[in-house]
Amino acid sequence: ATRFITPLTLRDFRRVLSNPHLWLLSFLFCCFNTAFIAFVTWGPTFLHNQRGISLTDAAFQVSLVSILAIIACPTAGWVSDRIGSRKTIMVWPMVLMGLLLPFCYGAGTSTFLFLVIAIGFVAGFVPTGVFAGAVEAAADERLSGMAMAVIQIGQNTGMLLGPLLFGWLVDFTGGWATGFWVLAPVCLSGAIAGWIAKVR
Repeated sequence: ATRFITPLTLRDFRRVLSNPHLWLLSFLFCCFNTAFIAFVTWGPTFLHNQRGISLTDAAFQVSLVSILAIIACPTAGWVSDRIGSRKTIMVWPMVLMGLLLPFCYGAGTSTFLFLVIAIGFVAGFVPTGVFAGAVEAAADERLSGMAMAVIQIGQNTGMLLGPLLFGWLVDFTGGWATGFWVLAPVCLSGAIAGWIAKVR
């Protein structure tokens, strides 16, 4: 408790900004949001253009990703606290997303819906693990705000890059298949970063 008596200094904030494990988590979250937001953004257009589904139905199907993620978040928190690991609920869901997302391209209507449900549920685990792991990686509860700031850099970068990258791939490099398959190495890169990061 005595460590809270000493006021924070610029050195403490620099220590957060130079923490490689926080930046690895931020990169993981960047990869997560790149893939997740790209899928949520372009999924309805894909279903409408390639499967002939109305935009209303297509938007509803893809929205299930976010609905399932909402349900998964508290489940992820419970599992993380139960097993005592943040890394597990960050890394393995990223691996699963990397395996599932590419198959959305060739999936039929019912299979696509199944993949959406699976992706949505596993995706809900990643943010919980990242946020909890970031606070612990900062090693001082008073620096949790700065830790979150580093994570938000990755989050917003991914939200920016995801739709742009996917749209560019669809337009200029061979169509929808390329866009979906590129999401696999994006997710796996994030999983590797999370595995390397020194969090429990």
